[in-house]
Formats: sequence, structure tokens, C-alpha cells
Amino acid sequence: MPRPPLLLTALAALPAFVFPAHTALSPDGKLVVFEMRETAVDASPGPLRIFLADSRKPLTIDNLKRRFLGDDRPPIVRPMSRVDEDATNPSFAPDGKSIAFRSKRGVGAWTQVWSLSLSGGEAEPITNADSNVLEYAWGSDGSLAFLTESPRTIRVDDGTGEPKLLFEAKGEAGATVSGLAYAHGANALAFRMRETAQPTDSTSTAGDSDGGSATAGDEGGDIYAMDRSTGELKRLTNRPGPETWITWSFDDAAIYLRAPVGTPATTVGALAGDSPLSVFRVSANGGDVSPVTKRLAFPVVELQSCVDSDRLFAIVADGENRRVARIRPREGSHEILFERNGRLSGLSTTHDAEKLFFAYEAPGAGPELSSWTFPDQDLVVLTSLNRKPDAP
Repeated sequence: MPRPPLLLTALAALPAFVFPAHTALSPDGKLVVFEMRETAVDASPGPLRIFLADSRKPLTIDNLKRRFLGDDRPPIVRPMSRVDEDATNPSFAPDGKSIAFRSKRGVGAWTQVWSLSLSGGEAEPITNADSNVLEYAWGSDGSLAFLTESPRTIRVDDGTGEPKLLFEAKGEAGATVSGLAYAHGANALAFRMRETAQPTDSTSTAGDSDGGSATAGDEGGDIYAMDRSTGELKRLTNRPGPETWITWSFDDAAIYLRAPVGTPATTVGALAGDSPLSVFRVSANGGDVSPVTKRLAFPVVELQSCVDSDRLFAIVADGENRRVARIRPREGSHEILFERNGRLSGLSTTHDAEKLFFAYEAPGAGPELSSWTFPDQDLVVLTSLNRKPDAP
């Protein structure tokens, strides 16, 4: 049975802005899934919804209206969640055959992880937690790790439907766990844990969400790594101040993170660098915390590693503008790729690091889903979601 043509009414009548964000690519790089929120002309926010698109084709407002009006031509963009309920944190399953997202469905229900097949049908919950699922992460072997709210536990479902408890925070009252990150080889998980007595830091960039690796209002914490098979837990850092945007190196030998520069360190090796928030590296076995590049002149807002490449990509703040920096950890060097004025968010990359996706908001315009391809280094604005059909 074909999926009904659900689409925000504003995309037909165009009285509002829509805001694409939090992009995620399919394993083959051909599809992109993203969040989109409708904001009415009176500034009242609508629900967050999940949309699927072909990453190689432009998504114009005419395409969206065509879908809304029931045109039988193949849609370029397709809504994947209900119009009346929030859906967040979209991702592709490792086999690329379905997408997952977090949603709370029904009065009194907990937020769970839901899965929707790309071949059609209805979304089904793939977690059945007794409290809200705050974060989740796919393993390359198809396992699903997820973090629950109360108590703060990390559980892993190997596909049996019976998740195993991997970790439970049992420290001081108020201890928090966040920033769940799966190693590329699915053999370990990293996360942050903060206890109430741990000092906080106020150097985070205001107004920038840390996405799946650091939720809004998160106060950071120390980095831990846990072996999935043995349950061995290693504390990798022990210092005040937030450490956010945890991501594994492509070979799983190290963890990269965003942290403030100049915070007094209590581990072996003090942090050093030139920006308030920069990129650092710590071995997965523990040891020194060291700067990845010493000449990054802008504060880091987002950080993204790649599956098949040792490159890192970061969105950095240059005043009111946001740039993309490509970092080469082995050489300790970087380059700024994106010189246009405007704001970027929701960075994702293909496995081979040859193509980037993000939401780009040019000065005086609404945000649009955009891509950046190497080696051409050419910006392609894929959507015209916030422009009327007769606009130039």
C-alpha cells in the first residue's frame, strides 16, 4: 500500500520557514535523511519531522508541492514520520535498508527508538525501555546501543530483542551519562560521565547545539571507554570542564573530542592550543590528552570523523559565521574549506570523506540542505525549501 502523501501544509501554501538539520547519510552515500521543523510566520514552532531524500538530486519546492498534491511521479523527497509528533536523531541502519529515529508516541509513553523500512510499511519500536531513550548508536555489526534516562544505563541489543545491560551509573545522586559513541569496529563504546561535584565550564559556544554527541545544556564530563565483550571500563580523562563531541578515529585506536583550551588539567599531559574550544586526541587505552592541531584559530562547534579515512571535519565559529575545517591528525594540520558567510549545522560525511552534507543558512535567507564534494570543492545547495517558486 503506497505511503500517503504527508507533508507540512506550509510547503504548499508557503506561509512559514522550514529548518532542515541533523543530516545522516546511507552507507552507500546515495540517500540522506534529515530533521526538518516548520516554524510559522508567528514564530511558533511546529513538530520536528524526518525526511528522506536522494542526495544526488536537487530538492526544489516544486518537487515538494508535487508530492503534497499527489502527483504520481517519483518523489525526490519523502516524509518518513508523522505530522503530529516529534521525531528526532535520524540515522540509517548499517545495512541501509531502514532508518531509525527517536519518538514518543502515545499519551504517557516513553521516548523509544523506532525503525522504518525504506520499502514501506509502518514504523515499529525497536526499544522497549522503562524510561526515555536519550541517545542511541548503531554498531557496524547491526547491534544497537542506547542510553536510558532513569536510571542512566547503557544497553546493547544484538538483534535478539533482549538488550543486555552494559553499564549503569551508580555514583553520586545526579550523575549523568551522555555522548554515546560506538567504535567503528563495534567492539567498544565511549561516553561521558559527569557527577554533581564535578566543576563545569562556561566556554561553550552559545546557541550551537551539540547534536547527538552533546545534548543542549550538557555540561560535559570525563571520557570513558568500555569493552563490549568483557565489560572492562577505562577512564580516559580526569579534568574539569566539558569534553564533548566524542568521535572515534577510523582505526578505533583513539578518541577525538572537543574541549576548552587552557582548562587546568589533572591528567598526564595538559591541554594546549590556540582557541577556546579545540580538537584533542586521547588513546583508547588512556594516556596523554594532546591537541590534534595547534593552529586552529576558530572555536570548534561540531566534530565529525570518517569510517574509511583518517581525516576529521569540524564546523568552526568565525564570529557570526560558520566555516568547515578539514583536519589531518597525522600531520597536525588543517585547512578551512568553506569561506562563504553564513551558518552551517548538522554536519555529516560519506565513509570515504569525499562528500559533506550540512544545513547552510546564507545571510538573509533561510537554511537549506547543502553538499560539498571533493576534489571539486564546490558547494551545491540542494533545497529551496524557504524560497517561493516565483522567487529569483
